Amino acid sequence: MKSKIEEALNLSDEILSQLEDANVKSSIIALKCLRLARIMDDYESVDWLVCEMEGYKSTKDGIPSDIFELGAKHGRERKNDKGERVLFTELVSELELSCEAAQKSLGSYTTAGVSVAGEYSHAAMNNLLNRVTKNNTETIHFIKESQRKLSILRGEYYRYAMNINIQLKFSEKIENIFEDYRNIVDKYLVDNLPGGIRKLSSIYSRLKEKDEESYSQASTSCRKLLREFTDNLFKKLYPDFSNKTIILESGKEFDITGDHYLNRLYAILDKVSINQMKKDNVLQTASWIESINDRVCKGLHNDVSLNEIKDTILHLYILIGDIIKGYESIKE
Repeated sequence: MKSKIEEALNLSDEILSQLEDANVKSSIIALKCLRLARIMDDYESVDWLVCEMEGYKSTKDGIPSDIFELGAKHGRERKNDKGERVLFTELVSELELSCEAAQKSLGSYTTAGVSVAGEYSHAAMNNLLNRVTKNNTETIHFIKESQRKLSILRGEYYRYAMNINIQLKFSEKIENIFEDYRNIVDKYLVDNLPGGIRKLSSIYSRLKEKDEESYSQASTSCRKLLREFTDNLFKKLYPDFSNKTIILESGKEFDITGDHYLNRLYAILDKVSINQMKKDNVLQTASWIESINDRVCKGLHNDVSLNEIKDTILHLYILIGDIIKGYESIKE
């Protein structure tokens, strides 16, 4: 079964391809854009595309302001002879039918086969030629104007589908990057800290419960996982270390006993191959996790939001992943 992202990406690709093919009707494309907006839960664009399909309906007071601005935002606005803002409100399907009908009728305005005689034959023929010329000119102008409006609307559909397409492809690349981190972290935890995998599973389960208490428990689990990972890697890097304090290359001395796991994290960063920017990010994320945990310990459960926990999990993966990559580098 396709994911919503995959379905939307495929549909946006299809829309863009069809917009580049002049033979595909714009009304069909507009309907597909509406489906794309629905898949993306893009309700503002759903409202716009419903108007594109059903019309910009007016009341006795004219087009409601919200609907007017929606049409204006998507290329339908123009100025009338008085300089007032107005919309062209023809449906894309109406414009297409009108163009087709006008193009077919264009060849019917002709003097071919017409015969006139008599005293006023020259004047009659001139009048007929003038009418044919006038009708053909008006028809050509009508076709050009209809095609101009169609081009504007096709451009709006193209822009919408292109924006969604770029957004999804960028998101896909970001997901691939995160997936690389996740694979690194999960492999290390399976090999070295099986309990960590269970903690991650517990965190995800609690997020689904969608209440403040479950969020606070998830944040506590994040801190426990970070501490267990730190203790595990510290023992690998300092297997025979038994002192209560440690002096780093900078000359600073840290207490590494008991709950001072952040100090043990400093000691890990002193040994693994990781640049200063990533070290700063690691320490900032660890501080962030501690800050959330402090709020939970003080009973401020309703102060921890779902988005904050999601951000914490994302940054925790990056933190652990960067340290693991730095550790693997020195092993090699």
